[in-house]
Amino acid sequence: MLSIIENILVSLCMVTCLSVIFVNNPIQSLLYLIISFALSSMLFMILGAEFVSLLVFLVYVGAIAVLFLFIIMMLNLKIVELRNYYLRYLPIGSFIIFFLFFELSFFIYNEFFFVYSKFLFFD
Repeated sequence: MLSIIENILVSLCMVTCLSVIFVNNPIQSLLYLIISFALSSMLFMILGAEFVSLLVFLVYVGAIAVLFLFIIMMLNLKIVELRNYYLRYLPIGSFIIFFLFFELSFFIYNEFFFVYSKFLFFD
């Protein structure tokens, strides 16, 4: 029963974290960020780390998320202006993403086959 609740919390946390990235409105993105912090706090509480749970909730939700909300409200961001800069930096951003992805896959591939080849060939 506990693993079902943990799986539900983790899946909801992943959905809200992806919503933080892909939502167009910055205020909605911040609200999804607050929800993801609250869900991670609940997950820590279920796993038995009560102090870490309360610390995450108080520090992140209570202070940092409220600070972000005031900053977004004070800046009065225009979504149309953000879209213009997005297309200008798309080629270099996609290059960096692909480079980091191939670098990570290269290291995982070498680590996996090096460890298991050592056990196979030295026996």
